[in-house]
Amino acid sequence: MISQELIIDDIRRNPGSTRVQISERCGVALSTVNHLIYRLIQDQIVGKSKIGHNQYRYFIIDDAISQKPIQDYQKPAIRSYVRIEQFKEDALPMISAFPGRSSAYYANMMGVNLRAMISRLKCLDKFGFIVGWKFNTKNNKKTLYLWYIKGQEPDKKELIKSREENKKPKEVIVDDDPWINEISKSREQRRLERLRDENQQMPIPSYAEFFKRQEGRN
Repeated sequence: MISQELIIDDIRRNPGSTRVQISERCGVALSTVNHLIYRLIQDQIVGKSKIGHNQYRYFIIDDAISQKPIQDYQKPAIRSYVRIEQFKEDALPMISAFPGRSSAYYANMMGVNLRAMISRLKCLDKFGFIVGWKFNTKNNKKTLYLWYIKGQEPDKKELIKSREENKKPKEVIVDDDPWINEISKSREQRRLERLRDENQQMPIPSYAEFFKRQEGRN
């Protein structure tokens, strides 16, 4: 089995090589090189620079950063790498402290545009740092992602059960305590009691309320 070290060593000795060149030098099938390079890019070990339609030049990111000056074709990938590293340092502690929140929640916390936040979170998801759980909101009109540090996410079945329980209306327990009874009253009940206490004219009930009361008496 071809190891990633073989590909890394070849790219390190020949920075700026294409996949075809790497395949020929290593004596490895192009499909295997494609798979290994994809994994190395996901792990942020290898960077790439586009030179044509579906054609890229590859280099080792750490080597490119340490060398001076950085080659022009490496700069876009290096900038992207640095931005992701900076965002990761800020975002991972926040998600760890407040797991299971939406992209909008984290965007507000960091003062970042929502679209930019979604893009960066998906990037961290792609690199394997976090996990986004997909949920459909009311009437399935929008998709909501809840984010967790990879390896720290809760059991999904328990999470769904908890979300369903939170949707159920909570029963109000009425106690003999006058204070409990008072806070359990609706706004309309309090208004009517206040009018009675002030000896003011009671409001005329609507037709719906009138017939509802009549039905209750029958």
